[in-house]
Parts: sequence; structure tokens; C-alpha cells
Amino acid sequence: MNGVSIVIPAYNAEGTIQECLQSITTLKWSSQVEIILVNDGSADKTAEIAASFPSVIIVNSSNHGAAWATNIGIRAARHDIVILVDADAALESDWLEKIIPAFTDPSVAAAGGCPVTANKSVIGKLAGYDVELRLSKAPTDIDHLSTTNTAYRRQILLKIGLLNEGLRASYDVDLSRRLKAAGYRL
Repeated sequence: MNGVSIVIPAYNAEGTIQECLQSITTLKWSSQVEIILVNDGSADKTAEIAASFPSVIIVNSSNHGAAWATNIGIRAARHDIVILVDADAALESDWLEKIIPAFTDPSVAAAGGCPVTANKSVIGKLAGYDVELRLSKAPTDIDHLSTTNTAYRRQILLKIGLLNEGLRASYDVDLSRRLKAAGYRL
């Protein structure tokens, strides 16, 4: 594997993006890691904070929503494995070492893990704990992966279609269903 591309869609994420990017820039991984932050029209200091990380490629756009911003990043990615990470998530340092081996199976289109939520609000923490609890009990081939922190084969996404930009929520459910319908494992 020649490396991975990490795509972070961000909108007004100044409260969480520092922790998110700190976790990503310190991942244990011996191959290349391309980090693309798509600033989805933020009116706060998201882009300024991201710019303090020299290895982060920042793509600025007007606000069109998370699915649209994520798709921009996927199209810009250089590597075969694209990892989607929410701006309010943080990855454990060994996240890539745990997730990437799943791709030795060619039938696997996506693999995800547990994020550490950087969102300090009560709702953000509860959502993070919910994802962690569900994934800790999930079988090895499941029906749905959240785009909070999931790795995908880029060519498969381009083939079956990227995130549905018409959806403001549940675009990850839609993508998972299309991947499963195409015969891939998650």
C-alpha cells in the first residue's frame, strides 16, 4: 500500500478541529498519509487552526453540507484508501494499524473503528459513546458504517457513487446500503 488519504469535512469546527488534526498528524503509520481538510464555508477560525498544521491540505469552499465537502475531498485524494473523519472526532494513535489490515480481503469495501469524540458537548459525547458501544459489539461484516471514522476503497466509491449530496443526514447509511447491494463487505 502506497499510503492513505484522510478527508475531513469541516464547518465551524474551531472548537474541535485542533484535537482532531493533532490526533491525525500523530498517527503511527509508516506509509504516506495525505490529510485533506475541506473547509465547508466556515465563518469561524477553522481554516486558521488547520493552517497551523503544515502537512494539512486545505480546500476552501462555500457551504454546501458535509456530504458535498466530503466528496470534494474524495475526488482530490491521491491514495487508494480514503479515510473519512469528522471534524469532531479524534483517532487513537494506532487507528490505522488496526483498520488497514481489513483491506487484505478484496471483498472489503470499508472498515471502521471507534473514534474518541473531540466534541465536548453532552450530545457529542453521547453520540460518540453510542458509536463506540455499537461497534464494539458488531460482527466483522456489518450493514452500516458511520462516516465518523471509516476507511474506504476509493475506486469502489467512485464506481458506485460518492455520498448523496441531496441528503443532509444519513448519507452514511445510504452509502453503506449501496456498498452492500453491490456485494461488498463492511
